Amino acid sequence: MSRTTLSVLVGLATLACALAPTTRGQSANNKVTLDDTSTTDVSMCAFRGRLYIAWSGVGNLQLNLMSAADGINWGNKVTLEETSASRPVLAVHNGQLVLAWTGTDPQHHINLLSSADGVHFGNKRTIDETASGSPAVLSFQGRLYFGWTGTDPQHHVNVASAPFE
Repeated sequence: MSRTTLSVLVGLATLACALAPTTRGQSANNKVTLDDTSTTDVSMCAFRGRLYIAWSGVGNLQLNLMSAADGINWGNKVTLEETSASRPVLAVHNGQLVLAWTGTDPQHHINLLSSADGVHFGNKRTIDETASGSPAVLSFQGRLYFGWTGTDPQHHVNVASAPFE
């Protein structure tokens, strides 16, 4: 499995919660290369005046987050005991930073954690749904929505909402 260096693209005019796929053939402004590595893609989100980036670590698959106030100086790294072989995703919901991921349990359940400060995570929820890859998650009209590709033989696309306070 190849090791992919995490690259953070900075200088975006507006940054809402977004997935951050690797861009090829385009010039990036203010590129910062972190020492951390991942074999999955990363996700990014803006929360309480800071940028957050999340990824699954190489080897141990542990979920990691870092933040930066300016998009250049990244720190406050948090490594969680939770693991995923897919990209974790970030969203902001009801004043909380929400982290969602597909677990490494045999059924690959969808999981959620939240944080009021972007450092201390808790309130874990394991959804009784299974995914073949990373879920998508967003807040809309006071509810937390998530989408995923199912593990059924046809790999149906699914969307659901759940109360998450």
